[in-house]
Amino acid sequence: MIAIILILLITVLTVAHFYLKCSVMTAFSTFMAAIFGSIIAFNYYELLADLFVSRGYGGPWAHAGCFILAFVLNFAAVRALADLLVGANIDFGNTPKITVNIILGLTTGLILSGHLLVAFGMLPVSGGWAYNRFPPGTPISLNNPKTVLFNPDGMVSSIFSLFSRGSLSSGKSFGVLCADFVNRNHLNRHGTQEGIWTVSSRKALSVPAASKKPVRTMDIPDVGNVTVVRAILAFRDIPDGGAKQPPDGNIVFTMSQVRMITKASEEAGNLRGAGKAIWPIGILENGKLVKK
Repeated sequence: MIAIILILLITVLTVAHFYLKCSVMTAFSTFMAAIFGSIIAFNYYELLADLFVSRGYGGPWAHAGCFILAFVLNFAAVRALADLLVGANIDFGNTPKITVNIILGLTTGLILSGHLLVAFGMLPVSGGWAYNRFPPGTPISLNNPKTVLFNPDGMVSSIFSLFSRGSLSSGKSFGVLCADFVNRNHLNRHGTQEGIWTVSSRKALSVPAASKKPVRTMDIPDVGNVTVVRAILAFRDIPDGGAKQPPDGNIVFTMSQVRMITKASEEAGNLRGAGKAIWPIGILENGKLVKK
C-alpha cells in the first residue's frame, strides 16, 4: 500500500509542477535530467556502495543510500546545467505546451517513483508495511512477483537494460550482470527478518578453477538430473573480502540470495545482450540434497 501511495503522490506532484511551472523546454530538460540521472545511478551505485562496505561503513544500507544519492545528485546537476544551455522561454503555443507537459510530467513522475522503489527494494527491511515483491512468510513464486501499480521500478530498470546493451554499451550488459534486477533485490532481502544480511564482499564467493570442473551435471535420487555448481565461501569479515556478518561472525544466507546467470550457448563468451537468472533448489553435500 505504501508503494502505491508513493507512486501516486510523486506522479501527481510532478504533473502539477510540469503543468503549472514548466515551459516545453524546461519540461523536456527535466525529463532528460531524470534519464541521465538514471543512467549514472544504475552504472555507479554498486561501485560507490562497495567503497563504503569494503571499509566497514553502511553495511546493508549502503546500496540503497548510494543508489538514491547518485540519482538525485546527478538529476539535480543535469537539470541545473540544462537551465544554462536551453532557452526556457520559447513559446510553442498553449495547446502543445499543455499536451507535452502532461505527457512528460507523467513519464518523469513514474521515473522518479521508480527509482525510489528500486532503492526501497534494496533496504534491509521486509516487514508487512514495506514494499515486498516476495512477502516474508509466504512461498516464493518466481513467476508471480507482487508488482505495484504501473510497475515503475521494473520500468526504469528495463529502460537502463536497453541502454546498456545498445550501440553505446561497453560490452558489459546490465541485462546480463544484473539479470532480473528488481526481483533479485527483493529476493536478496527475503531473510532479513531472521537477521540475515543482504551484503557481503565482492570476493566472498568464488568457484574452483576450470580444471576442477566447477559446473557439472549429476543424477540425484528422487530429484533427477541437475546442474551442480561448486562454490567457495571466504570465511573472513566483509571488509577483508569475506562474508562473515556481525556481530557473531557467522556466514548465513538463504537460497534466494544465490543465483547463476545463464545465456544461450551460441551467445556465451561475452557479457553483451541479456541473461537469465536461475536460483538453486538446494545445497548438495556428499551426493545428497540436504537443504531446499
